[in-house]
Amino acid sequence: MGNIDADPLMVLGTYTFTAGSPAIDAGDNAAVPEDNYTDLTGSLRILDGTGDGLPVVDMGAFEYVFEPGPAFTLLAAVSRKVHGQAGAFDIDLPLDSAAAGLEPRAGGPTMIVLAFSDDLDPAVSCANILLSSGVCEGVTVVENEMAMALSDVTGNTCLSLALGGIVSATGVPLSGAAEVRIRVLLGKVDNDESGMVTISDLSAIKSQLFQPVTADTFRCDVHSDAVIDIRDLSATKSNLFGSVSCP
Repeated sequence: MGNIDADPLMVLGTYTFTAGSPAIDAGDNAAVPEDNYTDLTGSLRILDGTGDGLPVVDMGAFEYVFEPGPAFTLLAAVSRKVHGQAGAFDIDLPLDSAAAGLEPRAGGPTMIVLAFSDDLDPAVSCANILLSSGVCEGVTVVENEMAMALSDVTGNTCLSLALGGIVSATGVPLSGAAEVRIRVLLGKVDNDESGMVTISDLSAIKSQLFQPVTADTFRCDVHSDAVIDIRDLSATKSNLFGSVSCP
């Protein structure tokens, strides 16, 4: 079945392998006799011992039986903007493929932060992200969080952000939800489900003019400058009756 010159990481007192052994899936399938279907324990002779989906015979008398660990999944997503001295405020984005978040602030989404169930492979980059609009300017990975800097996202559009080839720090591929959708709609501050900027959005901003930017009012700070003022009202008015839907 082949030879190696590294520690095979066998279980003490046996010839079976422990996880991570370089002898797992390191043999030659062509060298297995056609009538030799099982190892000495009765397990199939050719198994996928690493979880990569490719059955390859192990070196030695026993096949290692791979037991997958917990799934690696996307847990949460937010659109984040810093509102000057008021600090950063996040808008939660749904992971349900039938739903979409809403970003009403000027410039559209400029920072998307994703949280995963385990630490990420630090090699993740913009190459792992497919955008329907805009440009990925860079990716920062810190443990189980990934922050993506975006620019030039088209207004009044449904932005799709799809992930591909994402793996955990231990090499487990992402499973489950792998796409986030965002309705980019300048001035839609009242967060209703109409998908259209209306008079009610102007009224919402007017009611908060010159009030502090807080977790309850930050959407009215359309320019994200820590001041709810006439500029925010004017920006919203410029997109009055603008609309978007995510099919």
